[in-house]
Amino acid sequence: MKLQVPSARFVGEQDGDAERELKSKFLGVFAEERTILRAYLARVTYGDTQSHVALCLRTAGVRDPRTILAYISKKFAKLFKEDQSLDIIFLSERMEAELRQVCAAFYASVERGQ
Repeated sequence: MKLQVPSARFVGEQDGDAERELKSKFLGVFAEERTILRAYLARVTYGDTQSHVALCLRTAGVRDPRTILAYISKKFAKLFKEDQSLDIIFLSERMEAELRQVCAAFYASVERGQ
């Protein structure tokens, strides 16, 4: 489901044993998907106080993200309970600059990473 939110505030990195396992599973598809430049797993709020976990992607023009989103959803579902969710945010340059203040990328493209 696509959701437009008025604002997102990045709180910090989401990290733990399960999250590190999830990140490792994402690395392979990100390396093959040449449009993904960097990936972050972050805690984010959307104008409220509740923190959400979001996979934040900086891309170079994903034409059809459905394949990537299906893969991510499948890997996430294998590791976490059915009632858990993972937001996916495609980052603008400004958003990524804000995110970098509180969270390091767990993936950076070898060819285009910065």
